[in-house]
Amino acid sequence: MLRCVFSVGMLAALDSMSGMTVVTRVGTGRRRHAPRRVVPSRCRVSAAAGRLLDGRNHPGYAVFGLITHATAGLQTFRDTGDMNEWDHLPRLSDEQMRMYLADGFLVLQSRLPQEVHGHIRDRCEEIFSTMGNPGNEILEMNPALRLVFADPLVKGALSSILGHGFFMHPHRHCHQNRSGTPAQANHKDSYEEDVNVHHHRSRWAMAMYYPQDVTADMGPTGVTPGSQYFSSPESLAGRGELGVTGEAGTVILVHYDVWHRALRNHSGRNRYMLKFLFCRAAEPAAPAWNNREAEWQAPAGREQDPLEPLWQAMWSWNRGEPVPAEKRERGDAALSDLLAGSETERLRAAYTIGLHAFDQHDEVFRLWLAEADEAEVRARRREHTSPCEHMFGYALASQGASGLGLLEEVMGSADWRIRGSAVNAVGDMGTEARILVPRVAAMVNDPSPWVRRNAVEALGVLGVAGDEVTTILGQALGDEDYLVGHNAALSLRKLGTAGGAAIDMLLKAATHPELYRRKNALMALEVLLG
Repeated sequence: MLRCVFSVGMLAALDSMSGMTVVTRVGTGRRRHAPRRVVPSRCRVSAAAGRLLDGRNHPGYAVFGLITHATAGLQTFRDTGDMNEWDHLPRLSDEQMRMYLADGFLVLQSRLPQEVHGHIRDRCEEIFSTMGNPGNEILEMNPALRLVFADPLVKGALSSILGHGFFMHPHRHCHQNRSGTPAQANHKDSYEEDVNVHHHRSRWAMAMYYPQDVTADMGPTGVTPGSQYFSSPESLAGRGELGVTGEAGTVILVHYDVWHRALRNHSGRNRYMLKFLFCRAAEPAAPAWNNREAEWQAPAGREQDPLEPLWQAMWSWNRGEPVPAEKRERGDAALSDLLAGSETERLRAAYTIGLHAFDQHDEVFRLWLAEADEAEVRARRREHTSPCEHMFGYALASQGASGLGLLEEVMGSADWRIRGSAVNAVGDMGTEARILVPRVAAMVNDPSPWVRRNAVEALGVLGVAGDEVTTILGQALGDEDYLVGHNAALSLRKLGTAGGAAIDMLLKAATHPELYRRKNALMALEVLLG
Protein backbone atom coordinates (compact mmCIF):
# COMPACT_ATOMS: atom_id res chain seq x y z
CA MET A 1 0.00 0.00 0.00
CA LEU A 2 1.05 3.59 -0.55
CA ARG A 3 1.75 4.24 3.10
CA CYS A 4 4.48 1.55 3.09
CA VAL A 5 6.52 3.32 0.41
CA PHE A 6 7.92 5.90 2.84
CA SER A 7 9.93 4.73 5.82
CA VAL A 8 9.92 6.71 9.05
CA GLY A 9 13.63 7.30 8.55
CA MET A 10 12.98 8.91 5.18
CA LEU A 11 10.31 11.14 6.68
CA ALA A 12 12.60 12.07 9.57
CA ALA A 13 15.28 13.04 7.05
CA LEU A 14 12.76 15.16 5.19
CA ASP A 15 11.81 16.81 8.48
CA SER A 16 15.40 17.88 9.10
CA MET A 17 15.77 19.59 5.71
CA SER A 18 16.62 23.24 6.17
CA GLY A 19 14.12 24.31 3.53
CA MET A 20 11.09 23.10 5.50
CA THR A 21 8.86 26.02 6.40
CA VAL A 22 7.66 26.27 9.99
CA VAL A 23 4.25 27.88 10.42
CA THR A 24 3.08 29.27 13.73
CA ARG A 25 -0.18 30.88 14.75
CA VAL A 26 -0.37 34.65 14.64
CA GLY A 27 -3.03 37.06 15.74
CA THR A 28 -4.78 34.63 18.09
CA GLY A 29 -3.39 35.73 21.42
CA ARG A 30 -1.28 32.54 21.60
CA ARG A 31 2.38 33.40 21.67
CA ARG A 32 5.44 31.22 21.29
CA HIS A 33 8.14 30.55 23.80
CA ALA A 34 11.08 32.36 21.42
CA PRO A 35 15.84 13.76 45.14
CA ARG A 36 17.13 11.57 48.96
CA ARG A 37 20.52 11.46 50.47
CA VAL A 38 22.77 14.42 49.91
CA VAL A 39 26.29 14.01 48.56
CA PRO A 40 27.74 17.38 49.63
CA SER A 41 30.68 17.36 47.22
CA ARG A 42 28.40 16.91 44.24
CA CYS A 43 25.30 18.94 44.90
CA ARG A 44 25.44 22.26 46.62
CA VAL A 45 23.19 25.26 46.82
CA SER A 46 24.14 28.46 45.08
CA ALA A 47 23.97 31.73 46.95
CA ALA A 48 23.44 33.60 43.71
CA ALA A 49 19.76 34.43 43.73
CA GLY A 50 17.06 35.87 45.93
CA ARG A 51 16.23 34.05 49.14
CA LEU A 52 17.99 30.72 48.66
CA LEU A 53 17.40 27.65 50.73
CA ASP A 54 20.23 25.65 52.30
CA GLY A 55 20.25 22.43 50.29
CA ARG A 56 21.88 20.50 53.09
CA ASN A 57 18.94 21.21 55.37
CA HIS A 58 16.06 21.46 52.93
CA PRO A 59 14.25 18.09 52.88
CA GLY A 60 13.34 18.45 49.22
CA TYR A 61 16.86 18.51 47.80
CA ALA A 62 19.14 15.54 47.52
CA VAL A 63 20.90 13.23 45.14
CA PHE A 64 19.29 10.07 43.86
CA GLY A 65 22.03 7.90 45.33
CA LEU A 66 21.86 4.58 43.52
CA ILE A 67 25.02 3.03 42.10
CA THR A 68 24.95 1.29 38.72
CA HIS A 69 27.64 0.20 36.30
CA ALA A 70 28.45 3.06 33.98
CA THR A 71 27.44 1.31 30.78
CA ALA A 72 25.10 -1.43 31.98
CA GLY A 73 21.96 -1.76 29.90
CA LEU A 74 22.58 1.25 27.64
CA GLN A 75 19.95 0.71 24.94
CA THR A 76 17.56 3.51 24.15
CA PHE A 77 16.06 6.64 25.69
CA ARG A 78 12.58 5.11 25.41
CA ASP A 79 11.34 2.70 28.07
CA THR A 80 10.16 -0.22 25.95
CA GLY A 81 7.99 -1.61 28.73
CA ASP A 82 10.06 -4.82 28.74
CA MET A 83 9.48 -6.19 32.23
CA ASN A 84 12.75 -8.14 32.22
CA GLU A 85 14.63 -4.90 31.60
CA TRP A 86 12.46 -3.07 34.13
CA ASP A 87 13.28 -5.60 36.85
CA HIS A 88 16.95 -4.61 36.61
CA LEU A 89 16.51 -0.84 36.65
CA PRO A 90 17.15 1.09 39.88
CA ARG A 91 13.91 2.72 40.96
CA LEU A 92 12.92 5.52 43.27
CA SER A 93 12.15 4.73 46.89
CA ASP A 94 8.97 5.79 48.70
CA GLU A 95 10.86 8.67 50.32
CA GLN A 96 12.20 9.90 46.99
CA MET A 97 8.77 9.67 45.37
CA ARG A 98 7.17 11.60 48.22
CA MET A 99 9.74 14.35 47.90
CA TYR A 100 9.28 14.50 44.13
CA LEU A 101 5.52 14.92 44.57
CA ALA A 102 6.00 17.64 47.18
CA ASP A 103 8.97 19.53 45.75
CA GLY A 104 8.71 18.74 42.05
CA PHE A 105 12.31 17.73 41.36
CA LEU A 106 15.09 15.21 41.93
CA VAL A 107 18.83 15.66 41.40
CA LEU A 108 20.54 12.67 39.78
CA GLN A 109 24.21 11.98 39.12
CA SER A 110 24.85 10.00 35.96
CA ARG A 111 27.30 7.12 36.38
CA LEU A 112 28.67 7.48 32.86
CA PRO A 113 32.43 8.00 32.58
CA GLN A 114 33.48 11.64 32.77
CA GLU A 115 34.97 11.30 29.30
CA VAL A 116 31.43 10.97 27.90
CA HIS A 117 30.31 14.22 29.53
CA GLY A 118 33.49 15.96 28.35
CA HIS A 119 32.86 14.82 24.79
CA ILE A 120 29.26 16.08 24.90
CA ARG A 121 30.36 19.44 26.30
CA ASP A 122 33.12 19.86 23.67
CA ARG A 123 30.66 19.00 20.92
CA CYS A 124 28.25 21.66 22.25
CA GLU A 125 31.03 24.25 22.07
CA GLU A 126 31.84 23.20 18.52
CA ILE A 127 28.20 23.36 17.40
CA PHE A 128 27.58 26.78 18.93
CA SER A 129 30.81 28.24 17.58
CA THR A 130 30.19 27.06 14.00
CA MET A 131 26.43 27.21 13.47
CA GLY A 132 24.73 28.57 16.57
CA ASN A 133 21.99 26.86 18.53
CA PRO A 134 20.66 23.80 16.64
CA GLY A 135 17.34 23.75 18.52
CA ASN A 136 15.55 20.42 18.23
CA GLU A 137 18.40 18.92 16.20
CA ILE A 138 20.82 18.84 19.16
CA LEU A 139 20.28 15.10 19.72
CA GLU A 140 21.13 14.26 16.11
CA MET A 141 24.15 16.57 16.12
CA ASN A 142 25.43 15.39 19.50
CA PRO A 143 24.39 11.71 19.52
CA ALA A 144 26.36 10.77 22.65
CA LEU A 145 23.49 12.42 24.53
CA ARG A 146 21.56 9.19 23.99
CA LEU A 147 23.86 7.50 26.49
CA VAL A 148 22.72 9.88 29.24
CA PHE A 149 19.08 8.86 28.91
CA ALA A 150 19.93 5.19 28.50
CA ASP A 151 21.92 5.27 31.77
CA PRO A 152 19.94 2.86 34.01
CA LEU A 153 20.03 5.42 36.84
CA VAL A 154 18.32 8.11 34.75
CA LYS A 155 16.03 5.70 32.94
CA GLY A 156 14.96 4.08 36.21
CA ALA A 157 14.06 7.44 37.74
CA LEU A 158 12.07 8.46 34.65
CA SER A 159 10.25 5.12 34.61
CA SER A 160 9.45 5.47 38.32
CA ILE A 161 7.70 8.79 37.66
CA LEU A 162 6.22 8.30 34.18
CA GLY A 163 5.64 4.53 34.15
CA HIS A 164 6.46 1.83 31.65
CA GLY A 165 6.65 2.91 28.02
CA PHE A 166 7.45 6.59 28.65
CA PHE A 167 8.91 8.35 25.64
CA MET A 168 11.04 11.34 24.72
CA HIS A 169 9.17 14.22 23.12
CA PRO A 170 10.66 15.70 19.89
CA HIS A 171 11.19 19.11 21.49
CA ARG A 172 14.58 19.56 23.12
CA HIS A 173 16.95 22.49 23.53
CA CYS A 174 20.54 23.24 24.45
CA HIS A 175 20.79 26.33 26.66
CA GLN A 176 24.10 28.15 26.52
CA ASN A 177 24.46 30.44 29.53
CA ARG A 178 27.36 32.64 28.49
CA SER A 179 29.49 34.42 31.03
CA GLY A 180 28.08 37.87 31.69
CA THR A 181 24.49 36.78 31.10
CA PRO A 182 22.05 38.16 33.72
CA ALA A 183 19.59 35.94 35.55
CA GLN A 184 16.36 35.00 33.79
CA ALA A 185 12.93 35.77 35.14
CA ASN A 186 11.34 32.88 36.99
CA HIS A 187 9.05 30.94 34.61
CA LYS A 188 7.31 27.72 33.68
CA ASP A 189 8.15 26.33 30.26
CA SER A 190 5.45 26.21 27.63
CA TYR A 191 4.41 22.77 26.40
CA GLU A 192 6.37 23.06 23.12
CA GLU A 193 4.27 25.91 21.72
CA ASP A 194 1.13 24.48 23.29
CA VAL A 195 -1.32 26.23 25.60
CA ASN A 196 -2.81 23.71 27.98
CA VAL A 197 -4.29 23.44 31.43
CA HIS A 198 -1.32 22.74 33.67
CA HIS A 199 -1.13 19.16 34.87
CA HIS A 200 -0.87 18.36 38.56
CA ARG A 201 -0.48 14.66 37.78
CA SER A 202 2.89 13.48 36.48
CA ARG A 203 2.20 13.01 32.79
CA TRP A 204 5.18 15.11 31.66
CA ALA A 205 8.68 15.47 33.06
CA MET A 206 11.71 17.49 32.02
CA ALA A 207 15.34 16.46 32.36
CA MET A 208 18.01 19.16 32.59
CA TYR A 209 21.45 17.67 31.90
CA TYR A 210 24.77 19.41 32.57
CA PRO A 211 27.81 18.10 30.66
CA GLN A 212 30.26 20.17 32.72
CA ASP A 213 30.80 20.93 36.38
CA VAL A 214 28.45 23.71 37.47
CA THR A 215 29.61 26.08 40.19
CA ALA A 216 27.66 28.82 41.94
CA ASP A 217 29.19 31.55 39.77
CA MET A 218 28.37 29.77 36.46
CA GLY A 219 24.67 30.61 36.50
CA PRO A 220 23.20 27.33 37.73
CA THR A 221 19.53 26.55 37.28
CA GLY A 222 17.41 28.02 40.05
CA VAL A 223 14.46 25.83 41.05
CA THR A 224 11.58 26.88 43.33
CA PRO A 225 10.65 23.77 45.37
CA GLY A 226 6.97 22.88 45.43
CA SER A 227 6.08 25.41 42.74
CA GLN A 228 4.79 22.94 40.14
CA TYR A 229 1.19 23.26 41.33
CA PHE A 230 1.07 27.07 41.11
CA SER A 231 0.04 29.05 38.05
CA SER A 232 0.58 32.52 39.49
CA PRO A 233 4.11 33.90 40.04
CA GLU A 234 2.75 35.80 43.02
CA SER A 235 2.28 32.45 44.77
CA LEU A 236 6.06 31.88 44.85
CA ALA A 237 6.72 34.65 47.38
CA GLY A 238 8.58 33.32 50.40
CA ARG A 239 9.07 29.82 48.99
CA GLY A 240 12.82 30.20 48.40
CA GLU A 241 14.93 29.10 45.45
CA LEU A 242 17.62 26.47 44.99
CA GLY A 243 20.57 27.06 42.67
CA VAL A 244 21.63 23.53 41.77
CA THR A 245 25.36 22.98 41.29
CA GLY A 246 27.22 19.74 40.77
CA GLU A 247 29.71 17.68 38.80
CA ALA A 248 29.52 17.01 35.09
CA GLY A 249 26.75 14.47 34.54
CA THR A 250 24.28 16.09 36.93
CA VAL A 251 20.67 15.66 35.79
CA ILE A 252 17.80 17.56 37.38
CA LEU A 253 14.56 15.67 36.79
CA VAL A 254 11.63 18.03 37.30
CA HIS A 255 7.86 17.98 37.15
CA TYR A 256 7.29 19.82 33.90
CA ASP A 257 5.42 22.71 35.53
CA VAL A 258 8.01 23.58 38.17
CA TRP A 259 9.07 27.24 38.20
CA HIS A 260 12.75 27.70 37.35
CA ARG A 261 15.28 30.04 35.75
CA ALA A 262 18.93 30.37 34.77
CA LEU A 263 20.85 32.37 37.37
CA ARG A 264 23.52 34.98 36.57
CA ASN A 265 26.74 33.66 35.05
CA HIS A 266 29.79 35.66 36.12
CA SER A 267 32.37 32.87 35.98
CA GLY A 268 34.21 33.68 32.76
CA ARG A 269 33.05 30.29 31.35
CA ASN A 270 30.07 29.12 29.33
CA ARG A 271 27.57 26.84 31.06
CA TYR A 272 25.55 24.38 28.99
CA MET A 273 22.27 22.79 30.02
CA LEU A 274 20.48 20.38 27.68
CA LYS A 275 16.73 20.15 28.18
CA PHE A 276 14.71 17.10 27.17
CA LEU A 277 10.98 16.42 27.59
CA PHE A 278 9.44 13.06 28.46
CA CYS A 279 5.81 11.93 28.36
CA ARG A 280 3.78 9.26 30.08
CA ALA A 281 2.27 6.78 27.62
CA ALA A 282 -0.34 5.15 29.88
CA GLU A 283 -2.18 5.91 33.10
CA PRO A 284 -0.73 4.23 36.20
CA ALA A 285 -2.31 0.90 37.16
CA ALA A 286 0.20 0.15 39.95
CA PRO A 287 3.22 1.89 41.51
CA ALA A 288 6.11 2.17 39.07
CA TRP A 289 8.68 2.97 41.77
CA ASN A 290 10.03 0.71 44.53
CA ASN A 291 6.87 1.11 46.58
CA ARG A 292 6.81 -0.47 50.03
CA GLU A 293 4.20 1.56 51.90
CA ALA A 294 0.64 1.97 50.68
CA GLU A 295 -0.26 4.97 52.83
CA TRP A 296 0.87 8.51 52.15
CA GLN A 297 3.25 10.03 54.69
CA ALA A 298 4.24 13.67 54.52
CA PRO A 299 7.97 14.30 54.06
CA ALA A 300 9.78 15.04 57.31
CA GLY A 301 9.01 18.53 58.56
CA ARG A 302 6.18 19.04 56.05
CA GLU A 303 3.30 17.44 57.97
CA GLN A 304 1.32 20.66 58.33
CA ASP A 305 1.76 21.96 54.81
CA PRO A 306 -1.57 23.22 53.44
CA LEU A 307 -0.96 21.41 50.13
CA GLU A 308 -0.65 17.99 51.74
CA PRO A 309 -4.14 16.89 50.52
CA LEU A 310 -2.96 17.59 46.95
CA TRP A 311 0.25 15.57 47.51
CA GLN A 312 -1.74 12.71 48.95
CA ALA A 313 -4.03 12.70 45.92
CA MET A 314 -0.98 12.56 43.61
CA TRP A 315 0.46 9.66 45.64
CA SER A 316 -2.76 7.67 45.29
CA TRP A 317 -3.01 8.41 41.57
CA ASN A 318 0.57 7.30 40.95
CA ARG A 319 -0.24 4.07 42.80
CA GLY A 320 -3.11 3.48 40.38
CA GLU A 321 -5.74 3.82 43.08
CA PRO A 322 -9.23 5.25 42.52
CA VAL A 323 -10.28 8.26 44.54
CA PRO A 324 -11.34 6.87 47.95
CA ALA A 325 -15.02 6.90 48.84
CA GLU A 326 -14.48 9.05 51.93
CA LYS A 327 -13.04 11.78 49.70
CA ARG A 328 -16.20 11.76 47.59
CA GLU A 329 -18.60 11.78 50.50
CA ARG A 330 -16.96 14.24 52.85
CA GLY A 331 -15.05 17.45 52.65
CA ASP A 332 -14.91 20.66 54.64
CA ALA A 333 -14.43 23.14 51.78
CA ALA A 334 -17.25 25.17 50.24
CA LEU A 335 -17.72 26.13 46.60
CA SER A 336 -16.81 29.71 47.37
CA ASP A 337 -13.43 28.53 48.71
CA LEU A 338 -12.44 27.64 45.15
CA LEU A 339 -12.51 31.34 44.28
CA ALA A 340 -11.45 32.98 47.55
CA GLY A 341 -8.08 33.55 49.16
CA SER A 342 -4.58 32.75 47.98
CA GLU A 343 -3.77 30.20 45.30
CA THR A 344 -2.55 27.87 48.05
CA GLU A 345 -5.93 28.12 49.78
CA ARG A 346 -7.80 27.56 46.54
CA LEU A 347 -5.70 24.50 45.67
CA ARG A 348 -6.29 23.06 49.11
CA ALA A 349 -10.02 23.60 48.67
CA ALA A 350 -9.95 21.80 45.30
CA TYR A 351 -8.52 18.68 46.96
CA THR A 352 -10.57 18.75 50.18
CA ILE A 353 -14.02 19.66 48.83
CA GLY A 354 -16.65 16.91 48.94
CA LEU A 355 -19.06 16.06 46.16
CA HIS A 356 -21.98 17.22 48.30
CA ALA A 357 -20.75 20.81 47.85
CA PHE A 358 -21.81 20.59 44.18
CA ASP A 359 -25.45 19.68 44.92
CA GLN A 360 -26.80 23.14 44.08
CA HIS A 361 -26.17 23.14 40.33
CA ASP A 362 -27.36 26.71 39.78
CA GLU A 363 -24.80 27.93 42.29
CA VAL A 364 -22.11 25.75 40.71
CA PHE A 365 -22.68 27.31 37.30
CA ARG A 366 -22.91 30.84 38.68
CA LEU A 367 -19.57 30.59 40.47
CA TRP A 368 -17.92 28.64 37.66
CA LEU A 369 -18.88 31.36 35.18
CA ALA A 370 -17.30 33.93 37.49
CA GLU A 371 -14.09 31.90 37.53
CA ALA A 372 -14.20 31.50 33.74
CA ASP A 373 -14.33 35.29 33.36
CA GLU A 374 -11.34 35.62 35.68
CA ALA A 375 -9.40 32.90 33.82
CA GLU A 376 -10.01 34.47 30.43
CA VAL A 377 -8.66 37.81 31.62
CA ARG A 378 -5.63 36.05 33.12
CA ALA A 379 -4.98 34.19 29.85
CA ARG A 380 -4.98 37.46 27.90
CA ARG A 381 -2.43 38.96 30.27
CA ARG A 382 -0.10 35.99 30.68
CA GLU A 383 1.30 33.99 27.77
CA HIS A 384 1.06 30.18 27.70
CA THR A 385 -2.01 30.30 29.95
CA SER A 386 -5.25 28.54 29.06
CA PRO A 387 -8.62 30.27 29.55
CA CYS A 388 -9.95 26.82 30.52
CA GLU A 389 -7.69 26.41 33.59
CA HIS A 390 -10.21 26.50 36.45
CA MET A 391 -10.15 25.38 40.08
CA PHE A 392 -13.62 23.96 39.45
CA GLY A 393 -12.07 21.60 36.93
CA TYR A 394 -9.37 20.46 39.34
CA ALA A 395 -11.96 20.03 42.09
CA LEU A 396 -14.27 17.84 40.00
CA ALA A 397 -11.38 15.76 38.65
CA SER A 398 -10.34 15.13 42.26
CA GLN A 399 -13.75 13.57 43.00
CA GLY A 400 -13.09 10.50 40.87
CA ALA A 401 -15.90 8.53 39.27
CA SER A 402 -18.56 10.05 41.53
CA GLY A 403 -18.03 13.41 39.87
CA LEU A 404 -18.66 12.13 36.35
CA GLY A 405 -22.39 12.83 36.36
CA LEU A 406 -21.89 16.52 36.99
CA LEU A 407 -18.97 16.70 34.58
CA GLU A 408 -21.08 15.17 31.83
CA GLU A 409 -23.76 17.77 32.46
CA VAL A 410 -21.22 20.59 32.43
CA MET A 411 -19.75 19.33 29.13
CA GLY A 412 -23.03 20.50 27.59
CA SER A 413 -22.65 24.06 28.86
CA ALA A 414 -23.35 26.90 26.44
CA ASP A 415 -20.10 28.54 27.59
CA TRP A 416 -17.04 27.28 25.66
CA ARG A 417 -14.71 28.02 28.56
CA ILE A 418 -16.67 25.76 30.89
CA ARG A 419 -16.99 23.04 28.23
CA GLY A 420 -13.23 23.22 27.71
CA SER A 421 -12.54 22.99 31.43
CA ALA A 422 -14.96 20.08 31.86
CA VAL A 423 -13.55 17.95 29.03
CA ASN A 424 -10.05 18.64 30.33
CA ALA A 425 -11.15 17.48 33.80
CA VAL A 426 -12.48 14.24 32.32
CA GLY A 427 -9.12 13.60 30.71
CA ASP A 428 -7.30 14.60 33.88
CA MET A 429 -9.33 12.07 35.86
CA GLY A 430 -7.96 9.38 33.59
CA THR A 431 -8.95 5.75 33.97
CA GLU A 432 -11.99 6.41 36.15
CA ALA A 433 -13.53 8.54 33.38
CA ARG A 434 -13.31 6.07 30.49
CA ILE A 435 -17.08 5.66 30.42
CA LEU A 436 -17.23 9.18 28.94
CA VAL A 437 -14.93 8.44 25.97
CA PRO A 438 -17.84 8.61 23.44
CA ARG A 439 -18.87 12.01 24.79
CA VAL A 440 -15.29 13.28 24.68
CA ALA A 441 -14.87 11.98 21.12
CA ALA A 442 -17.96 13.93 20.04
CA MET A 443 -16.43 17.12 21.43
CA VAL A 444 -13.56 16.89 18.92
CA ASN A 445 -16.07 18.58 16.58
CA ASP A 446 -16.91 21.41 19.02
CA PRO A 447 -17.01 24.90 17.44
CA SER A 448 -14.45 26.15 19.98
CA PRO A 449 -10.80 25.32 19.19
CA TRP A 450 -10.05 25.33 22.92
CA VAL A 451 -12.63 22.62 23.51
CA ARG A 452 -11.37 20.59 20.54
CA ARG A 453 -7.79 20.92 21.75
CA ASN A 454 -8.66 19.63 25.23
CA ALA A 455 -10.82 16.84 23.82
CA VAL A 456 -8.06 15.38 21.61
CA GLU A 457 -5.60 15.52 24.50
CA ALA A 458 -8.14 13.79 26.78
CA LEU A 459 -8.60 10.94 24.30
CA GLY A 460 -4.88 10.22 24.43
CA VAL A 461 -4.90 10.17 28.22
CA LEU A 462 -8.05 8.04 28.59
CA GLY A 463 -6.34 5.30 26.60
CA VAL A 464 -9.28 3.71 24.76
CA ALA A 465 -7.75 3.00 21.35
CA GLY A 466 -10.60 1.61 19.26
CA ASP A 467 -10.86 2.29 15.53
CA GLU A 468 -13.51 4.96 16.07
CA VAL A 469 -11.32 6.94 18.46
CA THR A 470 -8.15 6.67 16.37
CA THR A 471 -10.04 7.63 13.21
CA ILE A 472 -11.45 10.70 14.95
CA LEU A 473 -7.94 11.63 16.08
CA GLY A 474 -6.66 11.04 12.55
CA GLN A 475 -9.25 13.45 11.18
CA ALA A 476 -8.28 15.98 13.86
CA LEU A 477 -4.74 15.98 12.47
CA GLY A 478 -6.09 18.20 9.70
CA ASP A 479 -7.85 20.64 12.04
CA GLU A 480 -7.36 24.26 11.06
CA ASP A 481 -6.22 25.02 14.60
CA TYR A 482 -2.56 24.32 15.21
CA LEU A 483 -3.01 23.18 18.81
CA VAL A 484 -5.70 20.65 17.88
CA GLY A 485 -3.61 19.11 15.10
CA HIS A 486 -0.42 18.60 17.02
CA ASN A 487 -2.20 17.30 20.14
CA ALA A 488 -4.09 14.79 17.98
CA ALA A 489 -0.74 13.43 16.77
CA LEU A 490 0.58 13.28 20.32
CA SER A 491 -2.51 11.37 21.46
CA LEU A 492 -2.06 8.82 18.68
CA ARG A 493 1.52 8.33 19.86
CA LYS A 494 0.31 7.74 23.41
CA LEU A 495 -2.32 5.24 22.31
CA GLY A 496 0.32 3.35 20.33
CA THR A 497 -2.14 1.71 17.95
CA ALA A 498 -4.25 2.93 15.03
CA GLY A 499 -6.16 1.67 12.02
CA GLY A 500 -5.25 2.24 8.40
CA ALA A 501 -7.26 5.45 8.06
CA ALA A 502 -5.43 7.12 10.96
CA ILE A 503 -2.04 5.94 9.67
CA ASP A 504 -2.79 7.42 6.24
CA MET A 505 -3.62 10.75 7.87
CA LEU A 506 -0.47 10.59 10.02
CA LEU A 507 1.61 10.07 6.87
CA LYS A 508 0.04 13.19 5.40
CA ALA A 509 0.67 15.14 8.61
CA ALA A 510 4.31 13.97 8.64
CA THR A 511 5.09 16.52 5.90
CA HIS A 512 2.91 19.29 7.31
CA PRO A 513 4.58 22.73 7.41
CA GLU A 514 3.67 23.25 11.09
CA LEU A 515 6.56 22.10 13.27
CA TYR A 516 4.97 20.01 16.02
CA ARG A 517 2.06 18.73 14.00
CA ARG A 518 4.77 17.27 11.76
CA LYS A 519 7.16 16.10 14.48
CA ASN A 520 4.44 14.52 16.63
CA ALA A 521 3.09 12.70 13.59
CA LEU A 522 6.57 11.35 12.85
CA MET A 523 6.90 10.25 16.46
CA ALA A 524 3.58 8.38 16.27
CA LEU A 525 4.52 6.73 12.98
CA GLU A 526 7.81 5.54 14.42
CA VAL A 527 5.80 3.43 16.88
CA LEU A 528 2.90 2.46 14.63
CA LEU A 529 5.06 1.40 11.68
CA GLY A 530 7.98 0.14 13.76
